[in-house]
Amino acid sequence: MRRTDASTKAPLLLVVDDEARSADELASWLLGQGFNAVSAASCLEARAVMDAIAIEGLIGNLGLRDGSLFGLARALRMQRHAIVIGYADVDVRPPPELDACFVRPVDLDVLATFLAVRFGRRRSGEHAIPSRLRSVPPARALPAAARRRR
Repeated sequence: MRRTDASTKAPLLLVVDDEARSADELASWLLGQGFNAVSAASCLEARAVMDAIAIEGLIGNLGLRDGSLFGLARALRMQRHAIVIGYADVDVRPPPELDACFVRPVDLDVLATFLAVRFGRRRSGEHAIPSRLRSVPPARALPAAARRRR
């Protein structure tokens, strides 16, 4: 289990039991999207994380080796409202336990859009600007005479 950020927002829990590197890459990507992330390598480890800390959402492979993502989803939703995202090697219709289901490899642009809509967050560096304000004017330098008076 690796915690990737120490800020105060509840993290998303990644349950990845096949490739540790893919969990690290996805956790790093989530940080760039404005989310904290914790990863677990099994259902047993995921349940321990869910018992220890509040989780904002769950992302995991539908085909876990030691249990069911659906069981984790039910257990998490008994604790609190949370978003549950699954992924699989084939295209499947999302069952009622899941808020979304993606085909692996997960299209990160599609996932980013889904997360932004569900959590009301934007990617790091993106800001909502009202349509009437297309850009912020550049800061103006003071004339030389004004700088000398200061």
